[in-house]
Amino acid sequence: MMLQKNKLAKNLFSLSVAEIATKGVTFFITFYIARVFNVEGYGVFTKITTIVAYLTMVNLGFNMVGLRAISRNIEDKEKYVNNILTLKIVLSLILFSVVCIYIYFFSQATFLVKIAFLLGCLQIFTTSIQIDWFYQSIERMEILGLRQFLVSVITLIGVFLFVKTAEDIPIYMAIVSCSLLLNNSWLLLLYRKSYAKIRLTFNFAFWKKLLKASLPITSSIINTTLVNSFNIIYLDLTVSDYRLGLFSAAFKLYTFCMIPASIIQNSFLPTIARATTVPEKQDAIQKYSKLLALTVSILAVIVIFFADFFINLVFGKNFSGSVNLLRLLMIGLFFSFYNASIMPSMLAWGKEKNIMYIFTVAAIVNILLNIVLVNNYWEIGSAFATIGTEIIISILLSILLIREIGKNYIKTFVKFIIIAIISVSIAYLLSHLNLIFKIDYFANISQTILSILGIILSFIIFLFLVFKLNYINFQEIKRSIKK
Repeated sequence: MMLQKNKLAKNLFSLSVAEIATKGVTFFITFYIARVFNVEGYGVFTKITTIVAYLTMVNLGFNMVGLRAISRNIEDKEKYVNNILTLKIVLSLILFSVVCIYIYFFSQATFLVKIAFLLGCLQIFTTSIQIDWFYQSIERMEILGLRQFLVSVITLIGVFLFVKTAEDIPIYMAIVSCSLLLNNSWLLLLYRKSYAKIRLTFNFAFWKKLLKASLPITSSIINTTLVNSFNIIYLDLTVSDYRLGLFSAAFKLYTFCMIPASIIQNSFLPTIARATTVPEKQDAIQKYSKLLALTVSILAVIVIFFADFFINLVFGKNFSGSVNLLRLLMIGLFFSFYNASIMPSMLAWGKEKNIMYIFTVAAIVNILLNIVLVNNYWEIGSAFATIGTEIIISILLSILLIREIGKNYIKTFVKFIIIAIISVSIAYLLSHLNLIFKIDYFANISQTILSILGIILSFIIFLFLVFKLNYINFQEIKRSIKK
């Protein structure tokens, strides 16, 4: 038990440091390209990256199957790594060929968009040789953290050197694809040196088993991605690139805010996967849910209150039309984190088909909501469609969780959200006294500085109240991270 706690603390620390550093670099990339591409160019850029993200989803189901198997039996590593890599490469060759045929014969896009799309689709190959799931299964999170950081740094250097205008979108896509290729190749070489040789393995009977096991997971991941990004695709068909750019900016910050959920998920997933009895599952998901609830409550509420500060900081004043969109999406973030507390756990416990059905329903609901709301309310309607879809997912996942372990943890999220609203309201009022009451004392202080101080004060008040009310205590934290 102590060893598992030590591993969990190490995993959480490694991924947190790496993710903060990585996303700090990503923040500067976004800061830069938003100003280089401007609102319309950013809309085109988002459209391309969204479609590329869909095409790379085909390999992700195998990753979960391999992670789950190796987490339970490390002796199976060569069998799973070699077969999964070979199968993913074969599928990537087929998919990339289909993309090339589509671009050459059917696409009506401009030449620049075609080239950018084709260069971006090279990521189909780079993700096929990605074995981060293996390192996750053996809980070597520090390796994954270093890999993430290197990808971002190489991308940052390339972007600053070569991307100067919206006409350089193809160059950006090429830089990202090359960066991923270099870093995933490094993981393969490290695996070969430290664990086992890599061989192309054509075990068709085992492939059949892999395909059968991964299909529900892949379907769930694709539907999840559809839920999260169909709005971008439909907005592209419905509104101007300018309006798409405004929504894309808000949605980018929404996806940034999901980063902590990814860190916590990747740290807890091996522990959750090993839980087999109901008490073990309840214990694992209780700690997992509490940490997610703590994080999303203060994060989302701060962004709601200080949305104008974050939009101006990252994208600039040209994107001021994104402020209210960001506030709406933060409402959806509460439900997204709650869903993240359940879905990965269900996949780890073999509930792939249930998750597949849930996200199939969610994808259909999302499509219908976007069609109805976007046609009437444009990008605002798309934000409401995101919220509605996340609520439907929350209801369905809660039913599944109660059937599995007899409990759900929605009350945990509600408690932390109430405390966050109280904390941030106090801090926001204090940081905006000059605007609300026209106090001369603050007249010479920049509102940006006051907003930063307000955000810091929000965290301080929130943590004070959380510990004071004993929602989380120091002894609990000490037990979780004790070395």
